Amino acid sequence: MCIRDSIYTLTYWSPVIEPVRDPRWGRTGESFGEDPFLVSQIGKGFIQGLMGNDPVYLKAVPCGKHYFANNSEFNRHTGSSDMDDRDMREFYLVPYRNLITKYNLPSIMTCYNSINGVPMSASKFLVDTIARKTYGLNGYITGDCGAIQDIYTGHLYVKTGAEAAALGLKSGVDTDCGSVYQTSALEAIKLGLITEADMDIALTNMFTVRMRIGEFDPKSKVPYSGIQPSIINSPGHVILAEEIATRTPVLLKNNVVARTGSKALPLKTDALKKIAVIGPQADRVELGPYSGRPEEANRVSPLAGIKNYFEKNNIKAEVAYNSGGNTSRTSEFFTLVRFSTVTKDGSVKDFDASKFDAAAQGIVVGARQGQSVTMRGINDGTWSQYNNCLLYTSDAADDLLCVDLGGRRIIKKKNKKKKGKKIMITLKTISEAVH
Repeated sequence: MCIRDSIYTLTYWSPVIEPVRDPRWGRTGESFGEDPFLVSQIGKGFIQGLMGNDPVYLKAVPCGKHYFANNSEFNRHTGSSDMDDRDMREFYLVPYRNLITKYNLPSIMTCYNSINGVPMSASKFLVDTIARKTYGLNGYITGDCGAIQDIYTGHLYVKTGAEAAALGLKSGVDTDCGSVYQTSALEAIKLGLITEADMDIALTNMFTVRMRIGEFDPKSKVPYSGIQPSIINSPGHVILAEEIATRTPVLLKNNVVARTGSKALPLKTDALKKIAVIGPQADRVELGPYSGRPEEANRVSPLAGIKNYFEKNNIKAEVAYNSGGNTSRTSEFFTLVRFSTVTKDGSVKDFDASKFDAAAQGIVVGARQGQSVTMRGINDGTWSQYNNCLLYTSDAADDLLCVDLGGRRIIKKKNKKKKGKKIMITLKTISEAVH
């Protein structure tokens, strides 16, 4: 099977080109830093690699996000990022301007937050006038998942879904990762808030991108149609990834060690007797929630890497390790692969979690980040932490979910018809269950 046969896999909502201004922002791990110039340069390489160099067809479709000033996490669905025009144009907009005007970025995603009191997805000036007409965006614009709904349920900018759908479409947001367009756009037409012409503009933008990835053309015309799935994790790509990982670290300090009179690095391995590796991340491979999932052989922790290097080079020094802390964290999101039921007699039965998505309205089933099909959710605001457990308290489900942060997880049913039933859930790592 060619990748082109799975055409829906060719649009990517990445990269994050939002400059990082607040280290508490939840998406810092996905971003490229706080310098708009650096973000633009790294973003350029990212999008050019995805787009390819054909003058007509796109190899894949990158999407710059989250447009823009999306640097606050605690109030991202309700807050306003307020700024003057200079701050906006010389800091926040720089990566978008550079990547659209110079390198033809074909898509952007509008953020949840407002700018100076106006929800981004409702701002014709910021979305249509600046991104599309001033910078020349030639492609489609999507709202972040739930951003159109936030116009009326988060920011209270309008009162109804029809009004929110009309504002989104008139502002230039072509597609809604949510349900407002799907349920309220036709109502907006009936109410006279928009016309079919407004909808046609969005459809034209969406279908133009679909044409550019060759969806409607013979394979013989599309230069990327012969790319095979085997290219993923190919030896050449793995070697390149290793080279990038090796060259990425930046050495900030390398003091002279008083006892030896030499700089601490590089280590003189022939004189080493013992090395201490300390820290909660030392023996963990911590990937961002939107990172691809590499094969297990390529998931090497710092501790394992040091041990492997010593063994490969016959270095006899002892490697001492201590985690020294705990970085377990809570989240409003989980991914569930499988679970097991344990009966009173101790017998265990395994289940595929993706077959149980009807348990709550906030749970969805699908493949994510290259994984097999999983069950995942839950809606924002439905989790709280108590005594090292996550308590699910949403009205959307009948369950009380307690997740033990140590690795084994217990769900106690609150459904009156199934009192006392316990479900033991085991996943490979916490990061696969909670991010």
